[in-house]
Amino acid sequence: MAGTEDTNAHAAADRTAGTAARVGDQLHRLKEGLGSYAKEKAGAVRDQASNLVDDQKSAAAEGLADVSGALRQASAHLANSSQAMIAELAESAAEQVEGLAAAVRDRDLGELVEDTRQLALRQPGLFFMGTMLVGFLFSRIVRSSGAAPARAGVRVDPPTGA
Repeated sequence: MAGTEDTNAHAAADRTAGTAARVGDQLHRLKEGLGSYAKEKAGAVRDQASNLVDDQKSAAAEGLADVSGALRQASAHLANSSQAMIAELAESAAEQVEGLAAAVRDRDLGELVEDTRQLALRQPGLFFMGTMLVGFLFSRIVRSSGAAPARAGVRVDPPTGA
């Protein structure tokens, strides 16, 4: 009987080892499948983010081109009004804005961020003035885009600590 018990024990051990090997193989395949799935989804998210950045870059470049066009119109009007010096400044500004529009359109986000960082390091005053101008233009755009106007005569007091 001892031999039968040994044989049964070995058979059970072999079945357990076989089951463990199959489970191990299934876990390995599951791990590989999850890794592939995660890479696929990460790639899709990266593509969507890239498309969104490209769309925003295009919109920014279009907006800058519009600003450049407006500066050129102002320059032409000023030139016709015998204000040549101001007209030249407006034309120069239009060329600069046009160059900026081309840079926004043609460069990737990383290059734009690095260029901005370099400008801030080289010419902090110009960078500060530029950020002020961008903030002013942004606030004008937000106000003109349909944001609710503040009501005259309505006073809002800050909350008091109680």
